[in-house]
Amino acid sequence: MSRRPSLPPTLGLCALLLTTGALVTTQVACRGNGPAARPSLTGATPSEGYQYDEITITGSGLGATSQVLVAGRPSPRVTRESDTRLRVEVPAGPAEGPLILDTGRGRVVSVRTFRILAAPAAPTIAAFAPALAAAGDTVTLTGSGFTLARQVLFHGLPAPFQVVDDAHLTATVPAGFSAGAITVRLPGGVATTASGTFQVAHPAPILGTFTPLTGPAGAEVILTGQHLEHVVAVTVGSRPVQSFTAEATRLRFTLPPTALTGPIAVTDTLGNTVATAVPFTVQAPAPAVTAFTPATGAVGDWVTVTGARLGQVTGLNLGGVTAEVVEAAAPDGTSLRFRVPPTALTGPVVVQSAAGAFPVPGGPFTVTTLPLSADGFTPNQGLPGTQVTLAGQNLEQVTGVAFGDAVTSVFSTTGDLLITAVPDGATTGPVRLLTPGGDVQVPGGAFTVLEATPVITGFSPAGGYPGTEVTLVGQNLGAFTELSYGTLVIPHGEVEHTADGLRFRVPDGANAASPITIVTPGGTTASAAAFGLIPTRITALNMPLVAREDGFGEPMLDFPGIARTAQYAINLPTAPVLHPYNPSNPDGERPDHFTTHFTLSLRLPRAFYPALPRAVTDALGAAGIDPAEVDILVASQDYRFTGLFNTDGTLNRDSTYLFRPHYWTDPAAPWSGDYSTAQTLDAGFFEAEPALRIDNHPAGEMFHFGISVHPADPGTMSQIISSSATQPVAGLDVDRTTAFWSLTRLGTRAAATLHLLFADGDQAELSARTAAMATLGDLMNGSPALNGTRAFRMLRQLARPMVAVAESTDLPAERVVVLRGSGFAGLTAVQLNGADVPFTALSDALARITLPLSATGTVVLVTPYGASDPFPLP
Repeated sequence: MSRRPSLPPTLGLCALLLTTGALVTTQVACRGNGPAARPSLTGATPSEGYQYDEITITGSGLGATSQVLVAGRPSPRVTRESDTRLRVEVPAGPAEGPLILDTGRGRVVSVRTFRILAAPAAPTIAAFAPALAAAGDTVTLTGSGFTLARQVLFHGLPAPFQVVDDAHLTATVPAGFSAGAITVRLPGGVATTASGTFQVAHPAPILGTFTPLTGPAGAEVILTGQHLEHVVAVTVGSRPVQSFTAEATRLRFTLPPTALTGPIAVTDTLGNTVATAVPFTVQAPAPAVTAFTPATGAVGDWVTVTGARLGQVTGLNLGGVTAEVVEAAAPDGTSLRFRVPPTALTGPVVVQSAAGAFPVPGGPFTVTTLPLSADGFTPNQGLPGTQVTLAGQNLEQVTGVAFGDAVTSVFSTTGDLLITAVPDGATTGPVRLLTPGGDVQVPGGAFTVLEATPVITGFSPAGGYPGTEVTLVGQNLGAFTELSYGTLVIPHGEVEHTADGLRFRVPDGANAASPITIVTPGGTTASAAAFGLIPTRITALNMPLVAREDGFGEPMLDFPGIARTAQYAINLPTAPVLHPYNPSNPDGERPDHFTTHFTLSLRLPRAFYPALPRAVTDALGAAGIDPAEVDILVASQDYRFTGLFNTDGTLNRDSTYLFRPHYWTDPAAPWSGDYSTAQTLDAGFFEAEPALRIDNHPAGEMFHFGISVHPADPGTMSQIISSSATQPVAGLDVDRTTAFWSLTRLGTRAAATLHLLFADGDQAELSARTAAMATLGDLMNGSPALNGTRAFRMLRQLARPMVAVAESTDLPAERVVVLRGSGFAGLTAVQLNGADVPFTALSDALARITLPLSATGTVVLVTPYGASDPFPLP
């Protein structure tokens, strides 16, 4: 019978036990020959997880576990709850493998594997609210990646939390937290707010009393109160305290060397700052004085005081008289200087400080000059330049006299009297005598400086449009309280002081020639001459028409209200006009009967030049005519012609009209010598209907023609005639109202005339409405019956809106276009490619339109007077 071999003594009675089908395989190492407890695993949950997750392991003999490997990676945290239960933190992954427990009794390896899941994307914290809360309050975090949150920390203190969704998480502020960052820990990493961004709410500090109430630098100060444990800064008199100890009801600090007398202020972690109602008084050490030099001196001489801590000196007197001129102490506080004051007497030198007054050793200082004294002045008021006499004693020491802040050094003195003049810039106030040792105020109260009456000597330019820059010159204009053009007050901010006088702009609302008035404390003055206002288009519309008679007992409206020509002893427009003419008349070249009714005689301001038709301005430009030399005229007339009749008794409508420009070239006829002088001119018609021709020249063509005269009969006036061969006008229909422009050039000047010709019905309407047409604007508005005629359409075009500049700005959601020009005040519509767009008329010269960013095309502005020329959108 054979025997089993004996076991090695190192294993004793222990054996390797393999359990199949169970959770784990257990290996037990035995020492000696005695039996030992065998560790075993009965369960591990879960079977997978992320970093920072926890695995719960159950079994027996687990109390001596020293390390746990999860999928081959050591767990950063193993918590032994009992001999039968462990909690293990999952390490970083990803990985997969068994759980391995190292115990004092051997190693235990699980049969089943554990999978460490790959970490998701790192979380982010975008915001949290509220930023201030108490312990136990809920804070909501907003960010991303919160679904797998494993831990929330407030400055390292764990906090209960609840995941709402991937972007929101709520956490409870833990006890013991005061301020700091919030951290969210996830398998993918951690997200942390900026340090100190979250704070626990607490009451603001409440300050009580402090002791002592006064003390020098280095003294210990104790401040009592409530909620002082949160204080993070302390100041005394606005100077910081570098070190302090804060408790709930008490705060201690040492007074720093830089402290100033003032309240004690504290600031807590929430930024609350409170200060004591009572200031802490910082005690300054008394100055020490040793000597002064020299021992004698005159008024204004320097005296040096030596000693220690002289920086504490706040004042100094000599013989009981305060020294006003004192130089600060040397940086080390060992010396300072002062000047002998003008009223000083021989006596001791005394320095003053917060600690008291301290005589300087060395005996009295001897003043070698007599003290200055002032008794008064006369007169007590006057303009700059007024002579003033001051009385006193020893006035030779005076170097200047001050009237307010203005000082004069021009004076004469005899010792007891001083004579000077009030300087420019002087202001009402006391009079002071200036000396090297200081100032002496002269008794007698204040000297009253009177204001000079303003004087206007002129202005330039003498005239211009509203907005023209004008320089006003004269005397005593600087201190004005009001400047006005007529009744229009010019704001102070729009008036510029110049070396010559005052510069300003004529207000936009000016509509008449007016004087310039200035008001100062010295009085009110108006300019002798009126500024010659040249109206703009908008102001011209408000200017009056003047009703006259044309010589035939019928009304004629003049603009502006100035006398017109008196040719043939009747009123006529100062403009080229048309006269009826029939070549077959036996009288040959003369009009048959001079009965044409001229209803309108208008001379428009040059502000209307840009509103002339393009064909007219092009012709003026081609002729080299300066716009300033162009008269802009409007003349209206009817067709009345009492010439030949047809055989059937009807009026012969095949009549010709003569173009007569000499009413413009020689408006003073027949009393002017030029009336008898032949003229050679250039002329042409523009914007005319196709049938209209002058001497067979079509519209738009300039041509030469002459004006000739017959010799004068003795005792009679010269008779001017125009050659029928050079200026007959044909193509007019007496039954049809029409209009056209003529351009007449004489040397370097020209007349651009709008001719309005009215059929009988329209002429009757115009005549009936003349009484109601008080202004040029009333005329432009016409009447429903007239506004539809070609004549009034062309007249109203002169007041149409005109765009000079268009500036475009792209905003995030729209395009804003600013328009600059004139005629915008009555804007009724703005159209882009024919469609209305939003607009705002800011003034007659400024408008704004709002468009989509993608807008392109052509813009037109519309007013009751007509539409602007189309212009491309910038």
